[in-house]
Amino acid sequence: MPPRALPFCWKRAYRRASCNCCRDGEKTVGAQLTADARVRGVMFTGSTEVATLLQRNIATRLDAQGRPIPLIAETGGMNAMIVDSSALTEQVVVDVLASAFDSAGQRCSALRVLCLQDDIAEHTLKMLRGAMAECRDGESRPSDDRYRAGDR
Repeated sequence: MPPRALPFCWKRAYRRASCNCCRDGEKTVGAQLTADARVRGVMFTGSTEVATLLQRNIATRLDAQGRPIPLIAETGGMNAMIVDSSALTEQVVVDVLASAFDSAGQRCSALRVLCLQDDIAEHTLKMLRGAMAECRDGESRPSDDRYRAGDR
């Protein structure tokens, strides 16, 4: 959990001790934490390798009601969008911007590779360039309805 999100969680009735941020490159930290019976759920962002280790650790555990311990993991990947001539170009542009730039492109699920059918590539790229020229980076204001990369 990002450190800046902790105060939000604490205000929402989570006890301070129940919601923490752990940043450490060592796989042993995650193993130790998930082995602790007090841990009732795990949210993780990082490598697929470490997520697999965490999943293996909690897979053998059940909560007090006999249910598996939940794991929410967002892991690395190379996500591609493949577009053919049956796609509506305007929708493709909207989807590309959302996938590539929501969360400032920092999500593991962000679009990394756009594959366009040859006969639609020029038109689609022209529209995409135009839409990107309208994007503004930085923080948005409630009255500003333009797309803002990094603050969606």
